[in-house]
Amino acid sequence: MRRLYRFGFAFGAAAVLALTLHARSGIPSAFGAQAALHPALARTAPDAKKKKRQRPTEIFNQFDSPPPSSDPQPTNFEIVLSGNVVNALCGVTNPPCLNQPVYGPYNPFCPPSQGPNNPCYPTVSYSASTNTTTVTYSGPTLYLNEPGYPGLVHFGLLSTPSQPGSLYGILLRSYFSYPPSLTYRHSRRGGRQSTTPQPLVNIEWKSKVQDSATWEYAEVFIAVSLKPNGPAAYGTWNEVAYVPKGSAQPHLTFTNYGSQTLYVLSAGIIPGQTVPTDPECETNPSCPENMGLLSILNYAGSPPPGTPSSPFIPLTYPPAKVLKPTKPPT
Repeated sequence: MRRLYRFGFAFGAAAVLALTLHARSGIPSAFGAQAALHPALARTAPDAKKKKRQRPTEIFNQFDSPPPSSDPQPTNFEIVLSGNVVNALCGVTNPPCLNQPVYGPYNPFCPPSQGPNNPCYPTVSYSASTNTTTVTYSGPTLYLNEPGYPGLVHFGLLSTPSQPGSLYGILLRSYFSYPPSLTYRHSRRGGRQSTTPQPLVNIEWKSKVQDSATWEYAEVFIAVSLKPNGPAAYGTWNEVAYVPKGSAQPHLTFTNYGSQTLYVLSAGIIPGQTVPTDPECETNPSCPENMGLLSILNYAGSPPPGTPSSPFIPLTYPPAKVLKPTKPPT
């Protein structure tokens, strides 16, 4: 398993990431010559000697559509989460957020020439007044970091091991933002705005389990548009940790806590994947095996449902076809 993870990591660093969606179906019209590089999907045999451990690192890669080139270009992309999860994301040193060594393929504000030995760390801050944590990717230039597939930008993020609940808490919203010196892009209503909201889907395995000897990963993909049959505006690959019950899929929930109605284009799951075995990964979210997983959460490593060679299967508990904005729990 570790050899496969390293191979995926090498592929991601060399070829970066190739992401595109067909304007109506949410999948590429042609996948080209790239082959799937997914690790083995077979469930490993139970090991009675395994010790209980806390929830493994959870990982996601997402793509977004940047603002039009005719608009002023943003200098920040921000993801807002519920609660204070600064330490869960960054560890003890912040800034920079040393547990998030994302570089060119995973941070479009990081020059594509910068590889894993020269990452661009996001900053992470907590607001007590709103009880939210904001992850900020920033830089003077927004690079379209999908060579061969223009028009999309890609962001990666890892949670710290043992973080309870869903992915890093609750994903509330995301947006591009602009410095005051720029002329803000005009909205459709003729006004001005300092941010451009982006779609975001919170994926959660609801359980009170805090530690287990049988953790597994379910890789989950979902892509959405902002209008029926529209082009994909957002998609995400997620490694969600769960404790299996036989061969049943985990019951995951898909929630939209943003302000825009989202229309699901495709969704799927790859259940029963083994979690990394290197003890380092139990304390370091950016351990080599986890970074190897991050590198395959893309079209090349995990072709989405409906794509040639896709390893995804239908969800037993699929998302609603339309995800309307929902008020987050308090």
